[in-house]
Amino acid sequence: MTLGLWYELLKAGVTLAPRQIAATALRLGEEIYAVDERVRLVVRQGTPLPAPGERPGPPAAWPRELPMRPLWEAVGEGRLLMTSERLRWETPRGGYDFWWPQVRAAFSFHTLYYGIVYGEVSYRFQPPGQRLLKWLTYTARMAERLQGSTGQEISVAYH
Repeated sequence: MTLGLWYELLKAGVTLAPRQIAATALRLGEEIYAVDERVRLVVRQGTPLPAPGERPGPPAAWPRELPMRPLWEAVGEGRLLMTSERLRWETPRGGYDFWWPQVRAAFSFHTLYYGIVYGEVSYRFQPPGQRLLKWLTYTARMAERLQGSTGQEISVAYH
């Protein structure tokens, strides 16, 4: 069996199952599927992020008046949760919600980062250890679920 075939068979066995985790406030019916502690959030320098927990939350569009810089910087370290409604990155001071209807793509970057395209803006998460495949595979399962229920497509790239 080739490594690629083995990996496809492994991914096929992954399902989204609710987990009981002490977490942030959830919406009625919202379920948690994955969580990792000590996850770094990395953004482009100059990303106009409000303070964690403030509204409207992380931008889904890059302000046209701001230049997009090629350099990236860490915002901090927090807990990353995947729920049926969103990805949530949180710290004791608050967090950011990345709602599934705004997520367009998920990808790995340099084997260090789990990235998403949220609207038009890329965000990167650096989970501890080698957990990128876990996050990408769970995102692929979420994408299948969303496409079946709402028609929304999320592109998932493992490379």
